[in-house]
Amino acid sequence: MELIVKLRQREAEHNPVSVGIIGCGQMGSGLAHAINNIRGMQVSAIADIDPGRALNTFLDMGVDRNDILVTDHAGRANDGLRVGKFVVTSDAMLMTSMDSVEANVEVTGDTDTGARIALDSIARRKPIIMLNVETDVTVGFLLNKKARANKALYTVASGDEPGVCKMLWEQALLMGF
Repeated sequence: MELIVKLRQREAEHNPVSVGIIGCGQMGSGLAHAINNIRGMQVSAIADIDPGRALNTFLDMGVDRNDILVTDHAGRANDGLRVGKFVVTSDAMLMTSMDSVEANVEVTGDTDTGARIALDSIARRKPIIMLNVETDVTVGFLLNKKARANKALYTVASGDEPGVCKMLWEQALLMGF
């Protein structure tokens, strides 16, 4: 309930939680649409190796094309976000340096990209939410350890199949099944 109160407050202040999404395939696009329906949150930037997918996701969410900035330049991206633009980039690493983006969700499914994004996020103390199970099962333990040592947030989202299965298994154990 406290989260809902805080999100409503951010909405009332016209200062939604700014989220970046790295990877705009089926899961990334679906996540962007889901966040678009949460009052007090906003997808502000999307990175994808095919910027057209990210652009189309913003357009499908009802964002006006004139409000979308396509760039791989950090300064332009940060300037655009400050004036209320939505950013599309093909440079995944750019996402960790966007000052206005409060947290990134890594959804690429690529182990190397996920690890690099997570490490850079941890170094910058920018929260990173992994929806990239491939990275998490490979080096997630080390990333989490590094994040704790750096007082950063590394967490996984229970939206992937293994995460949901694990959660259901734990609930079944708690209920005595």
